[in-house]
Parts: sequence; C-alpha cells; structure tokens
Amino acid sequence: MEKYFCRHGGMMKKYIFKEQKIAQEYKYIFLCGAHYGKGDERDKRNVLRRFLSGQSESYRPVILEDNFIFRKDSSQYLVYDDIHMKDLYQIEMLMNYLSDYNIIIQESISTGAETGLFLSEPNSLKKTCLLLPDYMAVEEDKLGQFIRLAFKKSPNEVKVIKFFPRIEPNIVSSNVKYWHTYFYGDEIGVNLGGKILKFVETGHLEYKIQFVKEMKKVEFGGIHYQIKGRQLEITILPRTLLCCIAALFNIEELLKKVINAERRYKTVPV
Repeated sequence: MEKYFCRHGGMMKKYIFKEQKIAQEYKYIFLCGAHYGKGDERDKRNVLRRFLSGQSESYRPVILEDNFIFRKDSSQYLVYDDIHMKDLYQIEMLMNYLSDYNIIIQESISTGAETGLFLSEPNSLKKTCLLLPDYMAVEEDKLGQFIRLAFKKSPNEVKVIKFFPRIEPNIVSSNVKYWHTYFYGDEIGVNLGGKILKFVETGHLEYKIQFVKEMKKVEFGGIHYQIKGRQLEITILPRTLLCCIAALFNIEELLKKVINAERRYKTVPV
C-alpha cells in the first residue's frame, strides 16, 4: 500500500493501493474436525496447529471454536451475531471462501457434512484435504460411499491422507462402542507431516492487487468495478478482500483506532 501524506484542512492522511505483486503472503489453513477439546493438548486439531505453526511463519492455522461462539454475550469470545452470521452453514462457507487450504479430519457425520459443503464449490476441491484414520484401526470406513463416489473420481478428486491413530475405547453399552482417535505421541510423525506439507505447498500465492474492468478477470488480486447511473458497483473475491483489510491494518493510526476501541455489549434477556 502506498501512502500519501498530504493533508487538507486537518483531514486524515490519504492512502491508495500501489499495483505491485504480493509474494510470500500468509497462508490461512482452516482446520476442521469433530468435537473440539479447547485447551486439550491431545486434541488432533491442536496437535496439527502446533505442527503447522512450527513449520513456517507464513502458515496461519485457524480453528473457529478457539475464538467464536454462538452465545449472545461474551467477554472472552467473538460472537457470530456481531458479524451477522446466524448459522453454522454461513460461518463454515465464509471460512471456506477466505482460507487458502482446508484440512478436514474426516471421522464423523458432522465432518462428512462439512466435506460435502466445501467440495460442492468447484474452487474448493483443489484446496481441501481429508485426513482419514486407518480403516482397520477404527474398524469403520470413515470416508463413506457417497464421498467416495462423488469426490474421489478422477481427474478432479479430493486429496485424502491416511493416518494411523492411537485409539481409546468409548464404550456406551455392551453393543455400542466407539473409538476416540489421537495422533501417536500427540504429534505429527515424519511421514504424515511430509504428506501434509506437500499438500499445503501445492500452490504458491503471488498476485497483484489491481482494478480491472472486465468481469472475467476477477481472480486473486482483481477488483472489478463499474458505474451504473449514480452507483458504483464493486466485485471482489473474499480472499482478495481479506488481503486488502490486512493491508489497511498496516496503517498504524487506523490499527490503533480498531484495536483500542471499546467493545460494548447489549444486555440480552436469557
């Protein structure tokens, strides 16, 4: 972003984007899975986040449950209602659009639904990977026939990485038994880690923030605009918008206004 320091009658400094390439940008990796154990060092998503964060400063693993809740009022978490997100579908799809990669630990009906949501978007297929526990270890096919027939067909098929879990039994009754799965040693092994890193390095982000007049050229970095009557219409991809917001936060005076702003909550009867 290029700065213009001229002031007009005490007005705030003006800033405009400079058309230059953005290289080695953060890679946002959305981590999805079954029930999340916040603060549990054994939780597979926590283990995966530690692994990715330790590999590169550019990796930014995201676990939604770490920061957001559905409650109306909270001093500890951000609230979905504050950004007009009313259900989990909207939230999941927003993260899908913003993320550079999705890693889904595929083990439950819930994660199967996530897989279906994400992979129904054509652009999401190449950036989504399923971590699948070994069939023999958990005594169940966690992929499922529908996902296999819908998304495991060449040439465009979802990436699947198998892992061999450490398991703990969860016995509900004499006839019902489930397995809780964990990574061995609560860490990502060399073989599994190599496959995950190969996946997140499949695409190299490098693009220009630039205004374009042709709608078909709206891709990473492109901002389409047109004037209709007295209205200005802008079309921008969510990931490009995220980059623009991040650039704005590099302006110190703006960052102070946002970070130092008080958060006020409305009293909601329970």
